[in-house]
Amino acid sequence: MDAALFERRTTQPDGITDKIRIGVLSSTPDRTYIWNRHHLADKAVFLRPLPVLRKGAKRLRAEGADVVLVLAHMGFPLVDEGVQAQNELTEVAEIPEVDAVIGGHTHQRFPDGSNTCFDETGQLKGLVNGTPVVQPGAAGSDLGQIRITLKKEKDGTGWQIKKAESFLAQTRPDTIEDESVNWFAAKAHRETIAYLERPAAKIAKPMNTYFALARPSPVQALMATAKRHIIAKTVEGTGLADLPLIAAASAALTGGLDGPENFISLPAGEIKYRHIAGLNPYANQVWAVRATGARIIDWLERSAMIFNTLVEDNPDQILINPNIPGFRYDAILGLSYVIDPRELPRFDDAGRRLPERTGRNSSVTWQGQPLDPNMNFLVATTDHRAGGGGIYQPFEGGEIVVKGTAPLPEALLDYLKNPSCDEIRSARPWRLEPRMGRSAVLLSSPEAVRHLNEISDLSPQPCGLDKEGFLKIRLHL
Repeated sequence: MDAALFERRTTQPDGITDKIRIGVLSSTPDRTYIWNRHHLADKAVFLRPLPVLRKGAKRLRAEGADVVLVLAHMGFPLVDEGVQAQNELTEVAEIPEVDAVIGGHTHQRFPDGSNTCFDETGQLKGLVNGTPVVQPGAAGSDLGQIRITLKKEKDGTGWQIKKAESFLAQTRPDTIEDESVNWFAAKAHRETIAYLERPAAKIAKPMNTYFALARPSPVQALMATAKRHIIAKTVEGTGLADLPLIAAASAALTGGLDGPENFISLPAGEIKYRHIAGLNPYANQVWAVRATGARIIDWLERSAMIFNTLVEDNPDQILINPNIPGFRYDAILGLSYVIDPRELPRFDDAGRRLPERTGRNSSVTWQGQPLDPNMNFLVATTDHRAGGGGIYQPFEGGEIVVKGTAPLPEALLDYLKNPSCDEIRSARPWRLEPRMGRSAVLLSSPEAVRHLNEISDLSPQPCGLDKEGFLKIRLHL
């Protein structure tokens, strides 16, 4: 946690100058340490945020802060997060000494009129427990604003909050740009565009992520193959080269809270550095872990949580749980397996095992043989996943056998020097259980309507756009 106290001088109508003291606290989820322990070990100590924020807010108030603002890299919980919750924005707003909160992390928008955690009055004013809270979406979708009206204390020694509320100003194509910001950023903006427009590689056929949560995507296969490629080069000539090498890749670019533009479509022919940047929304490194077949089955079951449990006679049920982001869904290249979303998931929302459930993955094979739970594999993945990011079980130090190989963009560029598009296109590690007798709706980009031939065997039926702008596609599974 960081804390600071600032002074803001104001001039009253009578010409008298006053000062307002603003205390600022910042916090991030303590699980950040788990995900980044390879960077932070012996350098930082992470504590549970709420007790530290309570203590810090009291300290700032005692030091004379008139207003206490918290910058909290956390949102509202979409699911039960268990005993070590990451998203405690409501609890932060309930700290008595806190006057305003700016949230983040989950890419939610607040206030937006749809968050059901709060009554209509609080939602419209952007208040949580009477405290103004703002969470401005993702990727510049909104500008969050908190407005606080202060009144001088009767004894003239401080300020009292008279009124507080928060707003979102959604950015649109016709939003007027701030010329002063444009002037300040113009040179860096031009240089960034020039850098991203440089040619990076060539691919023989187009590929996209429009249907990546209904069937294997060549984009996911490309990312997994690039990881496997760089790890194979790294372990060549070592004892690790004797282990069978497989690779995991997430479905990060599949809509979700980032909206209907959060998909990627790569053209055939030349792709540019902006495509590479789009394929890598997170600053991940390529790592490799040693995992048993049993651990990999656990991995697959945690991935399969993203599917809603499909029931009979409900053609409008949504295929994907909207509270689970796509980056939590991994496909593992090098295996073959079947996912049955009619079955209940083996883990609850907080990642706790439910022993009475059999799970959703079946027919898991490696090289045509049933996966041996005791067999060891080398799995190419990312530092985030190896650290337990996305309700996965963290790998311990001895299980993480390759670190710091390369940033994921570098691994991808290295593979694209001599890619095998046929290998990527034919990589279909998983499939949904065939002939389930269920219909379900996949939410995708409006552009997906031009590519429905890619899933013709699922008899796709466009059903218009939802209120967020996603194309609803009914699939017959």
